[in-house]
Amino acid sequence: LSDVKYVKEEDANRKTFTVSSTLDFLADRNDDGAVVSCRVDHESLNSTPQIAMQVLEIHYTPLVKIISSNSWPEEGQSIILTCESKGKPVPEPVLWTKDGGELPDPERMVVNGRVLSISFLNKTDNGTYRCEAKNPIGRNSTEYVLIVHDVFNTLLSTTVIPSLTTATVTTTVALTTSTTTSSTAISTR
Repeated sequence: LSDVKYVKEEDANRKTFTVSSTLDFLADRNDDGAVVSCRVDHESLNSTPQIAMQVLEIHYTPLVKIISSNSWPEEGQSIILTCESKGKPVPEPVLWTKDGGELPDPERMVVNGRVLSISFLNKTDNGTYRCEAKNPIGRNSTEYVLIVHDVFNTLLSTTVIPSLTTATVTTTVALTTSTTTSSTAISTR
C-alpha cells in the first residue's frame, strides 16, 4: 500500500511521550472519498483507543466520454452527441470541434451545454468530432468519428423472359420477347 514512518519523542522526566506517524502513498482518482484512519492504543488510554479519521479529497483531470443517440446515422436524420465528463473540481463547460476546427454549420449543429445536436445529416457532416473538458488540474478530450450512411434504397431490377415461338419452314418467323419489371427492396447496410 504505502510507506508508514513514525517519530517517538519523550520529555526529560520520561512521563510524556509524543508519537507521530506519517502515511505516504500515491493517491489517484479512485481514492477520492476514501477514509483513512489513525488508531492509537496505549495502556494509559484505559482500553479505549483513540481514533482519528480523515476523508480524502483527491483532485484529478476530467475523464471524458461521448455517447451517441444514433448507432447508424443516415442522411436526413438527426444525431445527438453527449459529452460526459467527470473530474474534481467539476469540469468547466465542454468545447466541441470538428476535424480540429470550429463547427462548420451553426444553424444545424447546436451546442447546449455538454450536448451537440446535428439535424438533417448529410455527407458533409462526416468527420471527427472532439469533446474537450478541463478543470484547474488539467484537460482531457475524446473523439467520435461520424459516418453518415446512405438512406435505405429501393432499386429496380429488370428480368427478360423470352416467349415460346414455333415456326414452320414455309412461313415467316416473328420472335416476341416480353419484359417484366419488379420492384425489389435492397438495403445498402
